[in-house]
Amino acid sequence: MKRFFVSASLLLAMGAQAQTLVKQNTLAKGQTFTKTAKSVINNNMEMMGQKVNTDITNGNTTTYTVDAVDANGAKITAQMKKLSMNLDAMGQNMSYDSDKPDESNPMAAPMKSILGAVTKLQVNNAGIITDLKIEGDSSAMTIMESMSGGMSSGPEKGKAIDFVLPLSKNEVKVGETWADSTGNEDNKTVNYYTLTSVINGTALVSQKSTMALKKTANQQGMDVTTNLAGTANGMLEVDAKTLVIRKRKLAMDFKGTIEVMGMNSPMTMKAEVEETVQQ
Repeated sequence: MKRFFVSASLLLAMGAQAQTLVKQNTLAKGQTFTKTAKSVINNNMEMMGQKVNTDITNGNTTTYTVDAVDANGAKITAQMKKLSMNLDAMGQNMSYDSDKPDESNPMAAPMKSILGAVTKLQVNNAGIITDLKIEGDSSAMTIMESMSGGMSSGPEKGKAIDFVLPLSKNEVKVGETWADSTGNEDNKTVNYYTLTSVINGTALVSQKSTMALKKTANQQGMDVTTNLAGTANGMLEVDAKTLVIRKRKLAMDFKGTIEVMGMNSPMTMKAEVEETVQQ
């Protein structure tokens, strides 16, 4: 009988532990994470009475290497290794694939700038990027944003490193919801996470987000300012031990304006984003 109660107590303890996520230091020197992302974006706007529709498909692979870890956080090197893009706008099509280089492609030069840039990140213990330095063509990130509808495709200062799940407290149980907020007034994201299950070392987490996005990019010599507000909904598949986000799938919906040469035009944007991370 005594052995039965001991076994039952052990099983209960193991069950309780299996239904929680525990905050921990995931990063260690020498680790490399490879993130593959794909996004399908549809922009609709009206300029001077004319409706303009733009469809953009992006694909990229980025490596994150942990260079050092100390009491204040970690130093990480990020570099995009592969990049593909297909853009349809106003009856014209432009495409690029780094796996199939073509020097005659007008997109080849700017894409080389993106692939050649190395980004040095300082991340604090909360997973927030506190410092960011681009080694190489400093316009690389601006080029990428201008080609992806104003959506950032890389790390940003003030935002969380996006392949590790942030926890608001030391332990989160199944059914609990928590939030984190990053960015500033112009570019702010509030994420609401709910832990739905933990099975065989894999946690399923739902994500709902509200976002404010204001970006200015130079396109063909003109400053183009995108000012959008929107939401995102989706699911994450997380390693319950390390909190690394193995898979993320989100649907985004934005509304706002785009300003060109002092003229504001209404704009809507929808996006489907899928990401996978391997270590």
